Amino acid sequence: MFRPKAALARLLITPVLFGFPMLVSSCSPPDPSTDSGPVEEADRAAYTELPEFLVGADISFLPELEDHGVVYSDADGEKDLLLLLRDHGFNAIRLKLWHSPETPYNTLDQVLGMARRIEDAGMLFLLDVHYSDSWADPQKQIKPAAWEGLPFGILADSVREYTRAVVEALARQGTPPE
Repeated sequence: MFRPKAALARLLITPVLFGFPMLVSSCSPPDPSTDSGPVEEADRAAYTELPEFLVGADISFLPELEDHGVVYSDADGEKDLLLLLRDHGFNAIRLKLWHSPETPYNTLDQVLGMARRIEDAGMLFLLDVHYSDSWADPQKQIKPAAWEGLPFGILADSVREYTRAVVEALARQGTPPE
């Protein structure tokens, strides 16, 4: 059973529990009195100049939550989570990318779509490439099934070409990671 409150708690607590370093900040947030819609091109520089501190969150699972009907709001009403975060002082979003996940989430196509949303919100985009089909961390590095058994030279070439393809796809659409 899907529980939106539990999902929201996961969204807000997970980055803190796992030490996402961008949650502490002393920079001035964007002016909340401005329109909370997409950032116009003329105003984009105000949001995309590198700030002294980053205030951000990893919201990689946002599309999955949205697919289950989760919505977000503040005192002004319902709004896109990216705009809500931006309007409350966040200036960076991190996404994770898995090579060939079993689910339709954390794929390159999904990252491309989310990167556009991040750009439209005028926020910085950070990418965490897992080089795995699922979760990877310092204690668990399982290479993608597609790369299992490859000789080292071919594996190294596969990693290089995959990385190049990811960065080029993001750059082609104008949303390269910072």
